[in-house]
Amino acid sequence: MKTEKAGEAAVALWDSFSEFHILQTCASIQNNNSASTDKIWRGSVQKWTDRGIITCDPRRMSTHIIAKRILIADDDASIRKVLRSFIESRTQFTICGEAVTGLDAIQKARSTKPDLIVMDLSMPVLDGLEAGSVLNAMLPTIPIVIYTMHDCNMVEPRAFEVGVRAVVQKHDIVGLAQRLKELLG
Repeated sequence: MKTEKAGEAAVALWDSFSEFHILQTCASIQNNNSASTDKIWRGSVQKWTDRGIITCDPRRMSTHIIAKRILIADDDASIRKVLRSFIESRTQFTICGEAVTGLDAIQKARSTKPDLIVMDLSMPVLDGLEAGSVLNAMLPTIPIVIYTMHDCNMVEPRAFEVGVRAVVQKHDIVGLAQRLKELLG
């Protein structure tokens, strides 16, 4: 059918060097030599890059980038609210879910499939390190950041041991944003 042929033609036009074009009517997007994979999804073409998913639908002749998704886990509702507001207003990332316990974080990570998890150290049911250990075993490619009021130097050795990628103190929200950008590009 026409849509299938358009999708196949779009896939054939991916250029693995610096730039690719989709049916010459879709916008040209800089690839910046990032690692990526391509696939056809319901007649559109998706390019998975380190900056997000770039989708071009030849039927609509449009291109858009899907932002990276972050899961926030903290038992304090006010902290979650501040984090959500800060991340969504000061970065290009979106919040895909919120969890209130370590166990809740594990369940939400499984269902929302985030690109990164920001998790409090001290939470009920499972603390951030216990949940981080389970999450790292379950989803090893998803970076986990512990966001804590405790001294980072005391937490980091155990956190890194269980697979956490960064530990940031809660008073350093700008430092958190910087770490998120480093981890997600």
